[in-house]
Amino acid sequence: MDVKNTTETLNFIIDKIEDKKGENIKVLDLSKIDNAIADYFIICTANSKIQALTISDHIIRETRTQLKEKPLNVEG
Repeated sequence: MDVKNTTETLNFIIDKIEDKKGENIKVLDLSKIDNAIADYFIICTANSKIQALTISDHIIRETRTQLKEKPLNVEG
């Protein structure tokens, strides 16, 4: 994925987190690390386990439908 698409995808995912009221969004830039599996690692907080699952499901669903991408892996 090129830099423009990576940045667009990052912003897209942040928007989806905000859609579901995720808070304290932090982005770790891994792009300078050799052999990193991802360019960015995104962390956010939620007020409950249900909200965290809702955020995760929303990101996955919207990324699949709008960007035609699916996650390599999902943890938690």
